[in-house]
Amino acid sequence: MFIDTPILHKLLIKNIMKLSLFAMVLINTSSFSQKRYEFDYMLEYEKTWYKDSMKTKHCPCREKDSITKKYYLTNSLKNSYTAVITEVDSSTYKMIFKDEKGFYSNVTMMKSDFYKAESIRIGCESVRVYENRFKYKTKNYSFFKLPDTVIHGASLKTYKLESLLRPNRIKKRHIATLYLIIENDTEFHLPVFEFSIAYEEWKKESHLPNGIFREKYLIDHRGQMEYKERLLNYKPFSTTIVIDGGCDFSEKY
Repeated sequence: MFIDTPILHKLLIKNIMKLSLFAMVLINTSSFSQKRYEFDYMLEYEKTWYKDSMKTKHCPCREKDSITKKYYLTNSLKNSYTAVITEVDSSTYKMIFKDEKGFYSNVTMMKSDFYKAESIRIGCESVRVYENRFKYKTKNYSFFKLPDTVIHGASLKTYKLESLLRPNRIKKRHIATLYLIIENDTEFHLPVFEFSIAYEEWKKESHLPNGIFREKYLIDHRGQMEYKERLLNYKPFSTTIVIDGGCDFSEKY
């Protein structure tokens, strides 16, 4: 049987429109199923791990101080996710990405690729579900305002995140205290937390002011400083992290 040319033409047009619509649905579905995280700043820190002056049993003690560079990719208006970058060797970075709402990834990349790429793609095989086990512990912590800290003549707001438990329980559980010194004139940027408990406590209390941390350091249960991070630089830096669509757990979030 032969089909009239006008009829055939109409059928072809109809099928082409169906295929085009199907292709658009595929493209849109693929786009929507991806998780995209926008970043607009890079914070550069120098981190010093201090040697253990008080050695205890079963302690993986540090024999000497060590200093490393550390970079945070941040979104100045959203602090529920961050990417922390450290150097593996002269050509390689390690990046730990965490979304407090559900994702975690630990990947390595070439330095040259990192600075050239407009976006960083993370495949499903490198992504894990992140379950914040510290949400329920916010009742045991609080932020406290301290006297300002003076650094190079500048007076800087200072806070600490401290456990509310009794001293004997703090010692038994080896609970540390986090100190935060806020850089002046950085109110445009939400505070960035590496510890989930600090982020959850900030969400609950909301009285810690905005700003980039000039310094942050951790004092352990024995009163010894474990480490200090000192701000070296901060600058606008635009990039995007894209998590592939189709991961088994992606529909949960």
